[in-house]
Amino acid sequence: IVCPDVDTYGPLAAAAFAPGSADPTASSPQGPTGTAPGHGANADGLPPFPIWSAVRSPGTDHPIARAMLGLLDLLDGRGTVGDVLDLIGLPPVSLRFGLSDGDIDDLTEWAQRAGVRWGLDGTHRGRQGLPVGFTAATWASGVDRLLLGATTTSDDAMVGLGDTAPVDVEGAMVGLVARLAAIIGQLRQEVSEPTSRVVDRAGRQHLSSWVEWAKQALDGLSAEQPGNDWQRRHLLDILNDLEPSI
Repeated sequence: IVCPDVDTYGPLAAAAFAPGSADPTASSPQGPTGTAPGHGANADGLPPFPIWSAVRSPGTDHPIARAMLGLLDLLDGRGTVGDVLDLIGLPPVSLRFGLSDGDIDDLTEWAQRAGVRWGLDGTHRGRQGLPVGFTAATWASGVDRLLLGATTTSDDAMVGLGDTAPVDVEGAMVGLVARLAAIIGQLRQEVSEPTSRVVDRAGRQHLSSWVEWAKQALDGLSAEQPGNDWQRRHLLDILNDLEPSI
């Protein structure tokens, strides 16, 4: 079957012919026996015609895979405001930290007010050749400003604490600030983790180390989505398939 936009029309073909069990992008709902509709005899008595897509990218319609790809991009990327907010806004990540669509809008506004530009922290920026002590306009710096603003009032005469200038936050939004701090803290931990893992004599990390890191990062940054747990299982299956070849 050839069509101009496989990502758009692929699910329709799968629904019509029943996806094959080997299709990594199959997302048909499960029947009462745990098999996808269409497997076994059809209602009209005709045999099924399983298909699978040769070109669709699992990351296109798998939010959990997109979250993992976004985290991988942060390892050697800049971690811009857009990069991090796009990652946080993915359903598995926002569900993990209890964020709504409205919360993402608030985080976007706060990032602008706190002067966040790029980089999770100084160490993350150091991978781009900058001094690790240069933390201005990083996510860590922005979170510190928001936390300070959440714990002070606009009536306070203090201009800042050390080099940190507070960003005014309404009292009702303190919980959201705390969740943002938890998210950025988790991202900083996951991004720094690969550099601390054991390497061989040539300075290379073993694939088994990367697989272990990916699984831990998956647990730390995402939650299972009701009705879409097959996506998480599929990603774990891919990671597990890598281990026998190590």
